[in-house]
Amino acid sequence: MVYIYLFLFIIVLLLLYMRFEAGRVKLERVKFSKNYNGLKIIQLSDIHMKYLRVAEEKTKSIIEAEKPDIIIITGDYIDTPHQIEDFLKFLDKIIDNIPTYLCMGNHDHKAFKNTTILEPNEKLKHLKAAAKLKAQYPKNHKYKNGCKTEGGCDINNNFNDIEDIKNNFNKNNLYTNISNADLEALQVNSMEKFIRVLESKKNVRVLNNDAVCVVKNSKKYNIIGIDDLNTGNPCIEKALSACDKSADINIAFSHNPDIIFKIPKGSVDYLFCGHFHGGQIWMPFNLEYTILRKEKLCKMGISKGLHKLNGIILYINRGLGNVCFPLRFLSRPEITVFYMP
Repeated sequence: MVYIYLFLFIIVLLLLYMRFEAGRVKLERVKFSKNYNGLKIIQLSDIHMKYLRVAEEKTKSIIEAEKPDIIIITGDYIDTPHQIEDFLKFLDKIIDNIPTYLCMGNHDHKAFKNTTILEPNEKLKHLKAAAKLKAQYPKNHKYKNGCKTEGGCDINNNFNDIEDIKNNFNKNNLYTNISNADLEALQVNSMEKFIRVLESKKNVRVLNNDAVCVVKNSKKYNIIGIDDLNTGNPCIEKALSACDKSADINIAFSHNPDIIFKIPKGSVDYLFCGHFHGGQIWMPFNLEYTILRKEKLCKMGISKGLHKLNGIILYINRGLGNVCFPLRFLSRPEITVFYMP
């Protein structure tokens, strides 16, 4: 009996430590240059609002102290559309006036895959949330970067337009007095609308198979965003075609590091990713990757940190948040600072 109590005590201590570690962010510095005259980038990844345990104030204080030129966030922000408002508040708190570029992760895409008409008893809750989000929509914002308008993406969205929603509601005698404005706000359960809401924020841009050129000290850097490899609609050719051909360095970012096997050799100098969480909970013999992961890089023993592959310098961020539960073990949350040449 004593051994049982001792075992349970150790388990409780371990769980408490894992909960503690999930909130202890570590700042990693990656210096690609000996001087600090080049572009300074902060990377965040795998925010996972539901199980985020790193205090927003801590993230904000690190960013303010580091004073990066740009921020790159490499996917996995939400698991359901209901978490959008929390993520928008997170962005408001941390980015200030820093240009911030995002790509989408597998959890973000899955959040909109199986959306359904709301049940009557959820009417009030969702309309209140919609009213808050409605203020975020620019009136005449043209959606440029996503794949839906390009004809190459199926987000399985049941709310195709205002009339479809209204017909569904009327057919089921739901919300017969709901206004068109409220219905429009409810369309936030699509990837297209999510991107539009994000891009309505000052200094935020979603690079969904797109690129921008950033200049510092007369040096040009292409910042190239590629959609998620497995659940998105990645189009590397489209992203590269948006690059400034006169740029000195091409920096790509995407959620799943396995995208590196799809990128043409010589087209990208650096690739920043996330997705693996550094294992999140360490297990001996890399069991967390053997059991839970199917990605090619994991099978090669590449799951976090700095590597060079296919002629590309790859960095895999351990992520800020957590999946399944708010616990980590020997894989602290990470904010990465890159000093570019």
